[in-house]
Amino acid sequence: AKQRAGIERYWPVSRLAIEADEGVHFERAWLDPEAGKGFCLATGPSKEAGMRIHERAGHPTGEVYELPIEV
Repeated sequence: AKQRAGIERYWPVSRLAIEADEGVHFERAWLDPEAGKGFCLATGPSKEAGMRIHERAGHPTGEVYELPIEV
């Protein structure tokens, strides 16, 4: 069954409080706590900016896919 939960429950620092520092906005996130996996959809100036926000929010990521074309 799908569950919707407040994202702050899983991230110790609210990304909403810091995303503007880098010009990043997280549109949506999907989490699987049992598997320890998550996927975020974000917009921002660069891949690196998104990675910095993840790091500062307490969940660094080694995989970020930058998509240069919007349709």
